[in-house]
Amino acid sequence: MEELKYKYLILVVIYNTKLSSVSTLNSLNSCKYHNKSKIIIWDNSPQKADNENIAFIETQFNDFEYIHSPQNLSLSTIYNNIINTYIDIKNSQFDYLVLFDQDSTFKGDFFENIDRIISTKKDLMLILPIIKASGYIVSPSKQILFKGSYWKKKKTGRVKSKFSSAINSGMIISTQYLKRVSFRYDESYKFYGTDIYFMKNYTKNEKYFYVMDYEIQHDLSKFNSEEDIHTRLFRHDQNMEAIQKLYCTNLINTFFTKFYIYIYSLKQALIYREIKFIRNF
Repeated sequence: MEELKYKYLILVVIYNTKLSSVSTLNSLNSCKYHNKSKIIIWDNSPQKADNENIAFIETQFNDFEYIHSPQNLSLSTIYNNIINTYIDIKNSQFDYLVLFDQDSTFKGDFFENIDRIISTKKDLMLILPIIKASGYIVSPSKQILFKGSYWKKKKTGRVKSKFSSAINSGMIISTQYLKRVSFRYDESYKFYGTDIYFMKNYTKNEKYFYVMDYEIQHDLSKFNSEEDIHTRLFRHDQNMEAIQKLYCTNLINTFFTKFYIYIYSLKQALIYREIKFIRNF
């Protein structure tokens, strides 16, 4: 395989999973790009990975860094830390920041595909793969104010950023873009809303993003039927709080956003027979 032309800073955020069992890391191990890229494994688990798991990762990747934060730092804080430390510095050599969580599965030619696209379209500020979960295209997606909807059909190539969104995992963000607009995540968004916050800001600065003709399989928490009710309530509350921050920007938007949140929360309460879904609204 020919050496890749571009250098990628790859961030994988994990929680309460053994390094050897992380789907994303296993997929990355099949990608041969080590001569150019650096992998950062950010572990939000309460306990640090043991020596056996660290040793396992050392056999898989040449250039990696393992960071443990038992305080379970928010995604916005983690992302800003990475941008500040590795990208927004004079001697940064990375061309693209690639974001992943722990639940993505893809083939070994992922970075070869990215490299080939960039080589012919050097002006791309954001590249997105097609993310599928439980048979649905969950990213990119359509987003009009607070209401998101999945794509029914796959689109590839240049796509208008207006009325569009995407999940964090799989984003390939140009470091040139991050530097040019001095982008930072709003750290009031903890684990939900960071992806929409990024896309809202991106839309203000760029008319298009590029969608690869490449699919990544992803486990999405909302499709996890075995998730306990306490975890589901936590995710729900965090998500609804983020939606309020993102879209309650004026009187009219606030009215429709809060109306949507109440109806959605009421629906969840009926589905799961738990009144706590509407406790905050």
